[in-house]
Amino acid sequence: GQTIDEDDAYLIGMYVAEGCANPFSITTTEKKVVDWISLYLLKKFNYSPTIKEKNIPNRKPLYLVLLPEKLREMFGNLRYSKSGNKYIPAEIFASDKKIKNSFLAGYIEGDGYLSNSVELSTKSRRLATELSYLLSTLGIETTETKPHVYNSVKYYRLFICGEDRDNLVNLPFKFKSYSISTKGSEHGYPPQLLKKIKEIY
Repeated sequence: GQTIDEDDAYLIGMYVAEGCANPFSITTTEKKVVDWISLYLLKKFNYSPTIKEKNIPNRKPLYLVLLPEKLREMFGNLRYSKSGNKYIPAEIFASDKKIKNSFLAGYIEGDGYLSNSVELSTKSRRLATELSYLLSTLGIETTETKPHVYNSVKYYRLFICGEDRDNLVNLPFKFKSYSISTKGSEHGYPPQLLKKIKEIY
């Protein structure tokens, strides 16, 4: 295998979150993500991607960034994976902490929901297990809730709560500055409970 750098790991994370095999592409609503991918491909492969914009009424436009086949070597079989069988490539697990962090930053910016509790959800059972394991190697514990069925598709959901979220703040995010807001709830406790605690003291 080839050695991957932090930008590669970030892109792989994003592909695991938002990538599609046919056409080989990444879909996002974030213009900043599109710009980053375009710059990455230009620097790395001297390739300028085709970008298709899809407008949806009352929603942010959706951008489809077509990826070059040159990435095949780096992506391996991941290139052909569908959302139900996405996984984390072995070289991410074999890499140092910086690479793991970049992969997670890409994945979370692609697909994660960042708020007082952080939720990662995926159709891939394998990916849910591997994400949980990868996070634990970085000292971040996840809680798995029972699968959520939406439009008759099963989604596996991982939550990161409490102090483990603080470790996420240090991931090398490129677009979201992630700070845990304590607005309305301190450290993720339900407001009712907080009120009770305050009454007691």
